[in-house]
Amino acid sequence: MATYTVPLAHQYTDLAGHKLFQFSMFNGVGHAPLLYRNYHREISVNCAPELKRLARHIHHEVGLILPKALSKMRKGEILNLIEPVILFEKEMKSQHVKHLSIITLNLSFRHEVPEKELRESEEDYAEHLRLYHEALAHFETVSIEAHVKKNDPMEFVEGLLDIMSVDIISAEWLDGFRIALSVETTMSEQELREDIMSTSLEDGYYESGDDNGWTIKTLTGSWEVGLVDYRKNPIQIEKIYF
Repeated sequence: MATYTVPLAHQYTDLAGHKLFQFSMFNGVGHAPLLYRNYHREISVNCAPELKRLARHIHHEVGLILPKALSKMRKGEILNLIEPVILFEKEMKSQHVKHLSIITLNLSFRHEVPEKELRESEEDYAEHLRLYHEALAHFETVSIEAHVKKNDPMEFVEGLLDIMSVDIISAEWLDGFRIALSVETTMSEQELREDIMSTSLEDGYYESGDDNGWTIKTLTGSWEVGLVDYRKNPIQIEKIYF
């Protein structure tokens, strides 16, 4: 009986470390239109409907002889049919190559008139509003951009990509309200973009009690005036291989 070798290009490992494969099933014309993904390379882990599709695929590719209709076969019977036939090639080495990526963040500032807090007295709220408007007037002469850029760029982005597969090598302020991060990583552009977009500023920088460039405070440092963000703005990522 012929042995079916799963094409090397169709084998992969997902982010959770599961060893999987995929294949395109013949549709009478070609293979490309019908792509089946996320099949376990430990064949017995796949469920019966998946195994039936795989058996049909192998039947077409190598002329596998089916003792009876697949619709009447149990999972154990399908496994007994497939396992002696299917063979996986040696797993290809990871395509994730260490490289340098330059991430450019476009920053923006947002603010809202503060509402009176439940336990805040009328006098305290009036003072809160006064300092809020005083700060906004100040930032008409000294821009938010200039105020934020007083922060050291590396300290400003420290912890922004706090994951094992990314090292922030350097950071620098650019013209306009922008900052560029040089990171060493094996992650793809899409993975980097998803991670930096999913960073919770609310649970990190915005929780700081200080004016850290992400949270803008009144001139006395007593209350929050507004927040700096990048998540609704374009993010540029340039990959540079070593």
